[in-house]
Amino acid sequence: MRHRLVVGFTAAAAIGMAAWCLLPDTVIAHNTDLDEGVYLMVARLLHRGYKTDTFFFDQFWLFPKIITAAFAFFGDSLIVARLTIFGFSLAGLLGVAALSYQLGAGWMAATAAIFIGAIDPLYIRGSRMTLADVPAATCIIWALALVFLFEKNRRRIWIGLGGFCAGVALVMKPFALGFVASIIIVLLNQRTRRENGRLKFDPAIGGDLLVFALAAIFIAAPFINVFHPVQEYQRVLGFHLAERDWMIKRVDDRWHGLLVFARLNLPILLFAISGLISLRPLPISIMALLIGELVTAGILLDMPPWIHHYILILPLLVVFCVLGFGPGLRRFRHLISDFRDGRRPTFENKWGPIFFAVAILVSVIDLPWLIKYDHRERFPESLRVEPVVRYVEQTFGPNDYLMSDDALVPYLADRLIPPSAINFVFGDVMKFDRPTLPRFEQIVRDNHIAGIITTTRYPRNPQLMSWIEENFPISREIGTHHPDELTARIYSTDKQQR
Repeated sequence: MRHRLVVGFTAAAAIGMAAWCLLPDTVIAHNTDLDEGVYLMVARLLHRGYKTDTFFFDQFWLFPKIITAAFAFFGDSLIVARLTIFGFSLAGLLGVAALSYQLGAGWMAATAAIFIGAIDPLYIRGSRMTLADVPAATCIIWALALVFLFEKNRRRIWIGLGGFCAGVALVMKPFALGFVASIIIVLLNQRTRRENGRLKFDPAIGGDLLVFALAAIFIAAPFINVFHPVQEYQRVLGFHLAERDWMIKRVDDRWHGLLVFARLNLPILLFAISGLISLRPLPISIMALLIGELVTAGILLDMPPWIHHYILILPLLVVFCVLGFGPGLRRFRHLISDFRDGRRPTFENKWGPIFFAVAILVSVIDLPWLIKYDHRERFPESLRVEPVVRYVEQTFGPNDYLMSDDALVPYLADRLIPPSAINFVFGDVMKFDRPTLPRFEQIVRDNHIAGIITTTRYPRNPQLMSWIEENFPISREIGTHHPDELTARIYSTDKQQR
């Protein structure tokens, strides 16, 4: 009884600590991601009844519709959207703990997994903004946990639930496809036996894979335009491939996202590598997870190098950390004992403990930076956006359409961007996709755009700015160019001035 109380108290403390670290607010920070405003605007438009076929938007529809559902229940607001992500982030940490426990970690290690994830800088940042990366990571980690639960009791309900979670993850972030390889390997391993030196597959594996696939398709299909696959490919994948080709000019451009991720998560990365070394020879379950991790990292390296995408590979790094810490510590103690007793350890027995010691040393050195970074993410410096938002509210009517290179501004002002213009928030679209500039002009005319809000992205395109200044002759700059204040130039026609 006492043991259960200790376990319960420790788990509750870890979850409470995680909730405190990840709990969002309505602060618009300096490093607020541009994608957040886009997702919020798309969810608002869907909430107000706009149809998906009217959008120019490069994502599948599940994640925006999750935010739309939250708006329907709790109201259209920034904090509602961010709290939705907060719920996913806590569920993700519980999934990491559950997966660690199923793979052999004790309750203390599983609880430590919650704590490690809660203080990770990238996870804190991703959990406090309306982005799809943390929800996708949460769903894929639960898909893996449920498949390993099937490994223990062979009840196909867990495969079905795992397929459901995997389908959700893939529709939110297709980059998670690499982890499907892990799931297939785990399922094949459960239905394989060796007879007379030959591998034989149990025919039941066909049923397992079918249940998994049908569950994934069941949840994913409503959010994909399956009747126009070529158009859907161009909208979701083709857009990102064009963006990648425009952004990645050199090899170091391709590696930029992974290198920044490694710096932000250096102690976790080192402990994960140390853990994998300490767990040798690796069981099939760990090998399967490692393959999924590497395949996903390879997919991310072939995509635009945005750091938030790499949240997908973070949960399994935490799992490798907690699984390998105990064996790594024991091997390190054994190495110290060998040196004390004058025994000469083999190279194979030395390099694992040495790597473990390096991970400890780097973590100690990195601790002050980690505390400072986490504090900055938990209590970020506010970017003052109220003057710009207030001017937009006063200048444009509730039914006026606006265009902007920062969708968060019209969102906070309770105004709309037309659905056909959503991807034009990303000003670089008109650089890597040349035909979009005439389309931009056509959308402005067709939707009777009342004003255009420019901050930092549209001004980088001289051709676009020349057209805006010619067609929207009245402009006013709001802000003082102070680092803590958003400065925007707002263009309008004569009749919008009040």
